[in-house]
Amino acid sequence: MEEMTEVVQRLRRVVDRSQESCVDRETPELMAEVAHLQDLICAASAAQTVRIAQFAAREDDYDEHGVLLSMDRGIGHLSEFAGDELAPVLGMAPMTAHKRARLSVKLCTDLPVTLHAVAHGQLDAFRAQVIAEELELADAEVCGVAEGKVHPRVCQDTPGRVRSRVRRALEEVAPLAVRARAVKARADRFVRMCAGDNPGMTSWWASLPAAESLACWAAIDEVAHQMKSQDPSRTLDQCR
Repeated sequence: MEEMTEVVQRLRRVVDRSQESCVDRETPELMAEVAHLQDLICAASAAQTVRIAQFAAREDDYDEHGVLLSMDRGIGHLSEFAGDELAPVLGMAPMTAHKRARLSVKLCTDLPVTLHAVAHGQLDAFRAQVIAEELELADAEVCGVAEGKVHPRVCQDTPGRVRSRVRRALEEVAPLAVRARAVKARADRFVRMCAGDNPGMTSWWASLPAAESLACWAAIDEVAHQMKSQDPSRTLDQCR
């Protein structure tokens, strides 16, 4: 804990110094510092992932004498209330924090190559979570084979390409796991609304089965084109 506190304090001093003028700094030097800080962020993300998985393995339970104790179930276990407890610490909604805990457990138990890549600055935490999402329902053996197929090339991919590469690898290794994920995704389909990024606006989010989604889009698009022809001053996006 003392070491981590010292690192945080040093970084805060870096922030304070970085706000000073940098006209005397060469561009390559600034880029090198950005790269070093990215390495630090990745290493911290990997360390936090491990700690989250360890925290998620803890549960309060009564022993044989009726005494309430904090039980360590071991990494791989996910406490029902992990998300609720982690949410205020991570600054997330409980549902989002629970997902973070779930994927942290997956990375620590079944995806050691991916976690190692994050710790050594080869992969950022976001792309690692994409890998964990795609392999979440696969067992440890399948994950190991899939990691062997995608690493190290996946470390150079954008998040979208990461998802595609891992998905292709999983289809080769375990097509049944892909089907299982598709079934779960269909069961978890949703339409949600939340406050928009701009005043007076809201945003809609949806995850829909592909066939139904295409049919909905086609219907919306058809009406939008009709509206556009009636009022050319409106953009097609506005009409949709």
